[in-house]
Amino acid sequence: MSLYFIYIRIFFQTIGECKMPTLFSINYIYFVISLYSAVLLFPVNSLIAQSKRTDPNEVNLLVVKDTAMAAVYFDKAQTLAQSAKFDSSNFYYRQALDIYSKLSEKPGQEVWEQLTRCHSNIGNNLWKLGKYRDAEKSLSNALEIGLKNLGNDHSEIARCYTRMAIVHTIEGDYDRAVENIEKSLAISVAKYPEIAAKNYNNIGIIQVEKGDYDKALEYYQKALSIRMPLLGEDHPDIGRTYSNIGNVYWYKGDYDKALEYHKKDLSIETKAFGTEHLEVATVYHNIGMIYATKGDHNQALEFWGKTLAIRLQALGKDHPLTASTYFNISLAYMEMEQFTEAIENGEKSLTIRTRIFGENSPDVAQSCHLLGNIFFENGQPVKALNYLERALTIRLEKLGDFHPDVALSYYLLGEVYAAQNEYQTALDYCQKSVIASVAGFDDKSYYHNPPLEGINHKTTLLKNLKLKAKIFALVARNTGSEDLEMALATYMLAAELIDKIRSGYKAEGSKLFLRETESELYENAIQTALMLYQNSGDEHYKHQAFTLVEKGKSAVLSAGLAEAHARQFAHLPAHLLEKEQQLRIELAFYETQLEKEKFNNPRPDSTKISELENRLFDLKSERDRLIEDFEKNYPAYHELKYQSQSASIQELQNYLPENTVLLEYFVGKRIIHIFAVSRNEFEVISAEITDIFPSLIADFYGSAVKAKTQGYLAAAGELSGLLI
Repeated sequence: MSLYFIYIRIFFQTIGECKMPTLFSINYIYFVISLYSAVLLFPVNSLIAQSKRTDPNEVNLLVVKDTAMAAVYFDKAQTLAQSAKFDSSNFYYRQALDIYSKLSEKPGQEVWEQLTRCHSNIGNNLWKLGKYRDAEKSLSNALEIGLKNLGNDHSEIARCYTRMAIVHTIEGDYDRAVENIEKSLAISVAKYPEIAAKNYNNIGIIQVEKGDYDKALEYYQKALSIRMPLLGEDHPDIGRTYSNIGNVYWYKGDYDKALEYHKKDLSIETKAFGTEHLEVATVYHNIGMIYATKGDHNQALEFWGKTLAIRLQALGKDHPLTASTYFNISLAYMEMEQFTEAIENGEKSLTIRTRIFGENSPDVAQSCHLLGNIFFENGQPVKALNYLERALTIRLEKLGDFHPDVALSYYLLGEVYAAQNEYQTALDYCQKSVIASVAGFDDKSYYHNPPLEGINHKTTLLKNLKLKAKIFALVARNTGSEDLEMALATYMLAAELIDKIRSGYKAEGSKLFLRETESELYENAIQTALMLYQNSGDEHYKHQAFTLVEKGKSAVLSAGLAEAHARQFAHLPAHLLEKEQQLRIELAFYETQLEKEKFNNPRPDSTKISELENRLFDLKSERDRLIEDFEKNYPAYHELKYQSQSASIQELQNYLPENTVLLEYFVGKRIIHIFAVSRNEFEVISAEITDIFPSLIADFYGSAVKAKTQGYLAAAGELSGLLI
């Protein structure tokens, strides 16, 4: 504090007590250190100085004084907005606005600019406070003043259109949002690159809302390419763009890749704002979503608890972001089967959203969908249907027939009816979900499956195909082989879709997570194929079962081998192969260093961990760009990498020598399927998993690792008797 007073003494000594520049500089110094009484005192001193003037050229000193005072208020408002104190910020913007409004009687370009900025910034704060109608009114005022007095191509006009688009996007009015973005881009794309980047970012957000995730990713990357050279890699806007990209990967089901981007954003935001800022709360929110999706609900609740504390402090209870946090906490409690807490938080979310958005917004539909899911899981189907049907009605009205959220509504309604043994109604909803997921597919017969093209959300379609197949298998108990064949055909399509999803994942952890979560699908599909074989004796079904085993247990390994094969035989330039090899070496090194620091160091260094995570993020991003270059510019690489055809039984038999048997196992939750292939025969044996099987596997593995010969031989003997 004393440093500022030293500056004041220097000003007085150098320029003199009654010089106007001195007084306004002191005024600003006192503003910076928040000595508000001094800020109010110095305008009086300014008037004293004005009364003592003798220079006839100082005829506009009063205007100068007012302009300087308005600037003080404006700067104070900006500082408060950066600290997420939006109400206080608007108080000072309005103080500045009052002064600029009076000065508009003696207009100048700067006055009109500041008038426009004040209205625009007030609107920007209002939407962050969840007051969307008031925000729209302020932004309209800004546009009216700006268009009349600044012209059509001023940066403030472009910025107003961008902010208006944000408000319309939040309200679910995407057509008006796009209209405003197009107006802003027409002004900004050539002259104001930072505003153009904001527009591209907003188009990405709209594309996410519409369910076009690839298009969203394209616009986010476009925004990033503009912002990076303008702002530098540690700017918060860069971090937010990373977070948006992470959200796209989350929607696409690539959870580990999403986590990489959100952790990169967290590093940037905490460096810029500390750990208690609203922007940091948003990153906590996103990271919690990923952990929840991966099934780690305790970790998710930890992050959402941090989010809620920050948002309640900064925004209060009645804010959309607070409602979103209650929504997520409700979701976690539902997954943990703590239904009382789930309902309590879900209802808080719904109440806040209804009060802010009205009865028919996409956010209200989301809360209704969650409450429907909770009541379904809690064994209350009537209440579940009420909420789910309300959610569906809103989504159809606001989002249209072809949208991932509409597909999700139909899917969950299908689950509820299937649980009530109302299979025909359940299948009708499954088919509607398929139609809402696949562009150009509108066949209402649930005996027809879609092509795997034009899908707006692959993971939702996968869930739906699994449910549809399961229902057909249940129906087949009473109806016979036609419905069982339909179940198998749907399972086979789902397995094909898994291949497509996996090929789009960049992170290995996401591929392994998909393998773990979809093991039940393969188990049910294999069981269905073998039932058809037992019923009909048709060898084709036995061969399909074997194909499913191969797909289910070796997909991640075979994908890695395929990529290695592609690198070897796609005629890639030597320098690119060398670069790819070097990146793999560096990635392995830094991943090892990170694991050591996290788990082997008794006192992990959080700064070092953050540095290692940032280095890994940069290396992985560079590797991804290189692989994308391979796939784009070397077609043979792409073809070899993504070929997923397994060897047929006939091909295997042709390679097997005489007196040799190949054994292939699939271990499900309840049954082990053992496939025996020799040069001339192909048999399958199924056995129930006994209670001692898991402990035998553990003993076998543990003995091998620890080189305990007796334990190894004992476990191996028992397993041989069971498996061979």
